[in-house]
Amino acid sequence: MRHEMKSALPLLFLLLGLPCAAQPVLQLVPLASGFSQPVDIASAGDGRLFIVERSGSIQIIRPDGSRAPAPFLNIISRVRSGGQEQGLLGLAFHPSYAQNGYFYVYYTNRTNGQDSSRISRFQVQTGNPDLADPASEQILLKFRQPFANHNAGDLAFGPDGYLYIASGDGGSGGDPDNHGQRLNTLLGKILRIDVNSGTPYAIPADNPFIGTPSARPEIWSLGWRNPWRFSFDRGTGDMWIADVGQDDVEEISREAAGSPGGRNYGWKCYEGNSTFSVSNCTPGAQYSSPVYSYQHSFSVGSSITGGFVYRGTAHPGLQGSYIFGDYNSGNFWLLTRNAQGTWLPDPQGALLTRDELSTFGEDQNGELYAASLGQGIIYRVGDALTSADPDASSGLLRVRPQPASGLARMFFPNPGNQTGILQVFDLSGRLVQELAGISGEQAELDASALTPGIYLLDLRLSGGQRFRGRLMRTE
Repeated sequence: MRHEMKSALPLLFLLLGLPCAAQPVLQLVPLASGFSQPVDIASAGDGRLFIVERSGSIQIIRPDGSRAPAPFLNIISRVRSGGQEQGLLGLAFHPSYAQNGYFYVYYTNRTNGQDSSRISRFQVQTGNPDLADPASEQILLKFRQPFANHNAGDLAFGPDGYLYIASGDGGSGGDPDNHGQRLNTLLGKILRIDVNSGTPYAIPADNPFIGTPSARPEIWSLGWRNPWRFSFDRGTGDMWIADVGQDDVEEISREAAGSPGGRNYGWKCYEGNSTFSVSNCTPGAQYSSPVYSYQHSFSVGSSITGGFVYRGTAHPGLQGSYIFGDYNSGNFWLLTRNAQGTWLPDPQGALLTRDELSTFGEDQNGELYAASLGQGIIYRVGDALTSADPDASSGLLRVRPQPASGLARMFFPNPGNQTGILQVFDLSGRLVQELAGISGEQAELDASALTPGIYLLDLRLSGGQRFRGRLMRTE
């Protein structure tokens, strides 16, 4: 059985909001714009970023931040993107891409009136690193998708060199065919295949369900609903998976490096740590619990977007933290392990507007990026307090706790103990509160006087300095 939910006491202590110079403040800095529904960001290890557009094309951001004039790949005619969660959804470059030019994509296709997911290999054109050959497609794997949602779509090479693929449970609601718990289907799973052997691939010899009657040998783990982004920690090899919930819970699971696979992550028996539907669950089965989960609410969120453990060098304050967000609310979090081994969240508030955060990505140096779906913007993700990014703003208010329902504290540098005025705006730009006579290096705001939602903070000091921030007011 899964364990019961752990006490919220550590989280309460974390959210007290006491000033701490080492506590990072996450920020987004625009890198490039003009993309059409970006849903994935990948690196080929050569300084370029590759932006996957849901309709079926891949664009390039060059190391200087400029865009290549033509798409790296255009397979719009092969991609079905009509459903909300269909399209060209994932991209992974072969670990030996510099030598073989191979990369792999996950997309939805419709043939003879039936939707299916395809995992295909393509190859870059000889002599032109900015253009792939659309005719080089080799379809490795395909499986039927009974509904237009829960297509998942992420894929990545693990430290073992094998390709991992997230399939989703096939859609509708409540997994009506129990795909997540059945071993005779690829739906509701994370798969693991060897693309360096076999035709068109081989099954790794240590895959956990080889020899299990009726089980698909590609399966690495089961019990998934719609894993919207998984990643491998380049520092430890651990696998992190964010699974979008049904009605109540969003969850993050961590699978330690060296795991033999075969884990059952619970869906649809469990949603997070709560039972969902136990009628088709195996008596005595062992289910793996998430390392962190949160309940659905308008202010917190209801559709998780998985990210990465930060292993870059530009933002030391983020080192070792798992960074993720929520598509519906635009909220971001850091998840950091304490001395007792417990993973604790540090909410960073809404850094994007609602229904925008579609994906995260990592470059060859371990620096992180995020994408906004409708706005088509790619952002660099960093720490405003210890940033080595020349474009980072130094005028950022640290707000703790975040989100807040009562007293919120804001911290800022104030040379000479100047006086200041703090203005609070809602997202429509309307001034809803103003506090004058602020002095020192912190200010207090009673969030209970605000209605639930997201607010923009603007602090102006008498010496001309200006600090901005966000406050999320919980219900």
